[in-house]
Amino acid sequence: MIVTFKKKITRPKDASVPIGHDALVEAALQIEAPETSLPAPAGWTEPYDSELGDIVHEIENADLEETLSDIDSSANLYDKTAFRMGGRLLRVKREGWFAPYSSFNEWLEKGKGIRRARAY
Repeated sequence: MIVTFKKKITRPKDASVPIGHDALVEAALQIEAPETSLPAPAGWTEPYDSELGDIVHEIENADLEETLSDIDSSANLYDKTAFRMGGRLLRVKREGWFAPYSSFNEWLEKGKGIRRARAY
């Protein structure tokens, strides 16, 4: 999909070209984007009315207080989830529950699609 903008940015011939992050942000703010919704990002497999779509909507519509609170609770949840996942993986390895694969590492990478670096 090609997006065309309604307003073209022009500068006087004698003006210097600004360089840097602030200049890019300023230029982006001067552009009027078309009033259409964008397609789903590449690789997006969930419909927008799914649980992930709901999360995207919550993120995009949260105010500062909600955002900061969610970061704190998500960090705590992430730590608990990582601890639980590590414990479960350790048990699979210790008990030898990786059949039909010949090793835990093979089960991890081929069977579960988890990189070894992430599991260790």
